[in-house]
Amino acid sequence: MRFAEFVVLLFILLVLAALILPALGHNSLPTLLSVLNAIVELAVSATIVVLTGRLLFEKLTNKATPDNERPRPVAHHTNDVRRPVFTIGTNLAIISVMLGECFLVVQSVSVPISGVRLARVRSEIESFKASITQFKVRFGTNPPSGMMLYESIDGWKSDARSRAFVRRLWPQFDFTRNRDINNDGDTEDAIRLSGAECLVFFLGGVHPTVSNAGHQASDQFCLTGFSKNPLAPFSGGGSRDGPFFEFHENRLTDVDGDGCFEYRAPLVSTKAPYLYFSSYDGAGYRKDDCAIYLPGDARNPTDLYYKDKDSTVPYNSDSFQIICAGVDDRFGAGGHFAPETADEVFVGERKFERDNITNFHFGTLGNTSEKKNWLGFNMRSVCLLLGVGFILLLIRSLRRSRSCLNSESA
Repeated sequence: MRFAEFVVLLFILLVLAALILPALGHNSLPTLLSVLNAIVELAVSATIVVLTGRLLFEKLTNKATPDNERPRPVAHHTNDVRRPVFTIGTNLAIISVMLGECFLVVQSVSVPISGVRLARVRSEIESFKASITQFKVRFGTNPPSGMMLYESIDGWKSDARSRAFVRRLWPQFDFTRNRDINNDGDTEDAIRLSGAECLVFFLGGVHPTVSNAGHQASDQFCLTGFSKNPLAPFSGGGSRDGPFFEFHENRLTDVDGDGCFEYRAPLVSTKAPYLYFSSYDGAGYRKDDCAIYLPGDARNPTDLYYKDKDSTVPYNSDSFQIICAGVDDRFGAGGHFAPETADEVFVGERKFERDNITNFHFGTLGNTSEKKNWLGFNMRSVCLLLGVGFILLLIRSLRRSRSCLNSESA
């Protein structure tokens, strides 16, 4: 009984924390509490299974506990008629509760696991935000979400926008020399960086190869930041700036096959990378930054997210948007989003956006229950707790009834 009472008490404390901490301004704890909520909910489910088994054991074997094997005194009265411990109605109620609890337990095995995965994505998005802040402190601006890198002198001359951004980050960058940025043996490439690729490139930096850093080929996915040489920041070796984020090698991907890396979310079924949109420090988002797959691919989003139906007021208008595609591995089109109208908006081709996870809304975009409070406390949790309490009462009632019968028999 002590374990069950401990689980119930811990769950109640988490609920109180969910209600009190936001009011005190502690907004950095939702990820931790989501994980704790999932663990406790699983523990409650396990408690229900144990208590249900114990109740059935006692009811079928007429034993108070599995260890109580001592014979009881038996009365030999001709008129002794034992009353049933439970009536037919009580038995039917027990069966109904057990079936309901079995359904909730099955749900609780999968839902908290999904909650833990959601919390992991949320935690990683928060880490991205911190890393982008570090990048801005170092370079004075957020990473872009779309630009070109050129290996040739003529390439830089043809693109004033990309040249201006590189000059903003590295004012002494030498545009008068050719360089092999991607280490493929030539200096003629024009490398387009999408928003997803910009997230990896500017937070992770270049990846060393034998040709530019003396590393072995097996280290080709190891991102090492940028050289502090102001004339050639893309070169290897020497003292470094960054990396600002530690990217796991096995989650680096290249969905458009251009040799530039994106980073996929920590979800088992997900191959799509994180989307990154920059507002260019409040100057405005660019729809041209939306595509991450090859041109014409239906999986490409066509827009970012806006607060209004006219799509004129974007979320995080002075910073950036980060989007995870969720378990369905599809981003959807993007556009207007409001929590109160999500069920009406996410239909048709926008249905893929229901499980998207972003840096401007806690939980998935289409989950209305997560909008009410960030602990995810819902009716399933309430029913689980009520089930524990009900089974505890049944066990206590069963023991008291047997105690009375034993007294009468004696």
